Amino acid sequence: MRVETVLIATLDGYGFRDATLIKIDVEGHEQSVIEGALLTIAASLPALLIEIEQRHLAKPIGDIFARILALGYQGFFLRNDKLVPLAEFDPARHQLLADFEGHTGQYYNNFLFLAAARLDAGAYRSPLTR
Repeated sequence: MRVETVLIATLDGYGFRDATLIKIDVEGHEQSVIEGALLTIAASLPALLIEIEQRHLAKPIGDIFARILALGYQGFFLRNDKLVPLAEFDPARHQLLADFEGHTGQYYNNFLFLAAARLDAGAYRSPLTR
């Protein structure tokens, strides 16, 4: 067995103020990453691409969605090559373990959150109209 020391820091600890995209894939620790990036998010209003799966969470997936939406974001997921509003996501239907294991293409775990202020300003028209 090998022991490694790993330094841990929040995104806010780096002082980013011009981030355009934050990609998060942390197997159930999404809430912690968001909380450690609140200053970065407020300063930059970056797009957030987050892999979130109910199977990795102790609380309902809706809790992390609600936290991100409360920061002034709108959420989407890609279904049939179209961005679909987060309101249409149902974990009981869209994150079935059988679909994950069977590679059916019907398991949805990547979510795009866009700042409402940037959406209102038309910054994301192209990806949303395809």
